[in-house]
Order: sequence, then C-alpha cells, then structure tokens
Amino acid sequence: MKTDDFDYYLPEELIAQYPCKERTGSRLLCVAKRTGTIEHKVFFDIVERFIPGDVLVLNDTKVIPARLFGEKTTTGAAIEVLLLERQFSVPIDEYKKNNDINGLVHSSVKEVERWRVLINPSRRLKAGDCVIFDRECDLCDAFFAIVPEADRHETGMERIVDLCSASVVREDISRYGTVPLPPYIKREADRSDHATYQTVYAREEGAVAAPTAGLHFDARLLDQLRAKNVQICFITLHVSYGTFKPIQSTNVKDHVMHAERVDISEKTAAIINAAKAEGRRVIACGTTTVRALESSVEVANFVTSGAKKTDLFIYPSYQFKVIDGLITNFHLPRSSLFMLVCAWGGTELIKKAYAAAVSQRYRFYSYGDAMLIA
Repeated sequence: MKTDDFDYYLPEELIAQYPCKERTGSRLLCVAKRTGTIEHKVFFDIVERFIPGDVLVLNDTKVIPARLFGEKTTTGAAIEVLLLERQFSVPIDEYKKNNDINGLVHSSVKEVERWRVLINPSRRLKAGDCVIFDRECDLCDAFFAIVPEADRHETGMERIVDLCSASVVREDISRYGTVPLPPYIKREADRSDHATYQTVYAREEGAVAAPTAGLHFDARLLDQLRAKNVQICFITLHVSYGTFKPIQSTNVKDHVMHAERVDISEKTAAIINAAKAEGRRVIACGTTTVRALESSVEVANFVTSGAKKTDLFIYPSYQFKVIDGLITNFHLPRSSLFMLVCAWGGTELIKKAYAAAVSQRYRFYSYGDAMLIA
C-alpha cells in the first residue's frame, strides 16, 4: 500500500482560514457506509442521525496557548518556543541550588517546570542560555526559559527547557502564550482563536492542537442530544504537534506514529462497554477519539480504563473493535488522519465523498466543515 494512494486534489482556497460564525452552522457531509449514499446537511442536523441509546464519545483535551515569543537575554535575538509536553515540576530549592546558571535563578522565582519543546531557530540556544518572554519586566520578576545541562540536542529543533516563573508557570503560559494554529492557516492567531480553537467541553489542559471535529458542537446541541437519550462521555487524548507531520515513507506500513497520552475513566469505559454488550452504537467524535478507544481494547473487544500512551496507526485493512460511527473534519491528503478515515469508510467511498465536498465548495481542515460516516 503506497502513501500516494491517499492523495487527492484540493484547491487552496478551500482551506478554511477562520471558523464558521456559528459552531453548529458548518456544513455536514453524511456518508452511509452500507449504501454509499452521500447527503449534504448542516451540522445542527446531526441530531436527526442519532437514535436513543447511542453513545457519543468526545475528547475533552484542552489546547494550551503553547506558542511563546521571546528574546535571548545576551543578544536580543528573537526566539520562538512551542511547548510540546510538560515533563515534571522541579523542586524550587533544589533547582536554585543546582541550576543557578549565570545567576539567573533569583529568589523571586517561585516555580520551575521542565518542558519538551520546539525552538526556532534552535541553533541559537545552548545549555545555559536564557529566553525572556516579557520584555517589559526586570528579569527577576519575569517569565523566562533556561536551557538546562540536561538538554543534549543543540542541533535539532526538539529541545528541553526549564520554564521559570515568579508566580505560577501555568498562569504565565496563559498570559504570554498564543494558540498554535496549524501551519496551513496562513495568519497569526488572534485573541478570538483562544475561544474558537477550543471545544466547548474542553477541560483537561495539555494539547497543542484541537480535536477539531468537536469544534462544531455547542452547549445547546449537546443538550438536544441528551434530551434524545444519547449518552455522552469523554476520553482525553492530548493532541500533539505530530498530528501535522506529513507521512514521508513511500510505503504506508513503514510510517511510525507519534505517541500521545490517553486517559479513559472507569465511568467512560463502563458506558461504552454496556453499549457494546447491548448492541447499541458507539459514535466517536474525531480521529483522536477513535485512536484512544481502539488502542484501549485488550480482551473481547471491551474498552479498558486507565492512562497510557498510544502510537496506534490505523489505515485500510484495520479491523475496528469499538466504534460504529465517526464524526470528523476533512483531512490533509497523504496524512495518517485521512488514512484512518479511509480505513473506516473504505478508500473508494471516502475519495468519492471528498470529491463531492470539493465540487460543492466545502471548507477543509481544522476550521472547516465536517463529515458523519456511519
């Protein structure tokens, strides 16, 4: 199976640069797996597609304002830091004792967290260097990053930094950070993206990209589903920046997925397992939810609770164990996300559906329109 098999034509002007004014006002392409029927709807029509007893599974990860802009204290060079994953909180007394690099860790520093990050340009920073994110403050009161001795990757973009705060690191990230919009959105993020590039049910901080299929739901629509006796439950998968990485291998099977952290509660596992035992449908919202659920199955197609990391790569020929339907956005050609959708709906039918979406001028990617495949 070749990566080229998952290419398709998309005019650049169909890549959505802004969200729909109303979350539920996006268009919805409904694809029937059994009959191959394709229908054009509006997202709020999705309530009609659910039946009482269905289970809707949502990813409640919350996007952090992970993009930080600062300058190197010694030269003033502009540095961009993209937060990828929090490693651990560093005991402050121990840190000051062992890491007072160039006298930078002042008594006013109250909290230090070690993070895995991307730095641009990476070559400008080495162990001991400091990047300040608030140019208006004196260093002893500022929010800044120090490259620790533990960082051994001065030639690569992925690095380790220690975020130092005179208050609370999480609060400073919110104060100085911006939303890391996908690279195909050709504009800088503004304050409105902090709300629109976030699901209305987001609660577990840690993602650097939104689970975009969920952006179409608002509180009213969720209430309408509950009123129809649709059970709604949540998993957490913190979407990483790796979701935007293109597949470089010629053969699909040679691709290695980035690992992402998954957490499924006992309550969610019980709801899904009861539905499966009773023959009720489980509808997953988003490819992240699919990967979380499918990677949690250990015995007899039942979902297990707990936290883990998953690098499950789903592509055509995969045998699904949990889901009975999928709500998803339109994905990049040759991407692992598009391959997952093809695995669920069938490559020929999904390519036909995408061609229909292009011909009808649907909006594509993160801020674009949606599909329901069931």
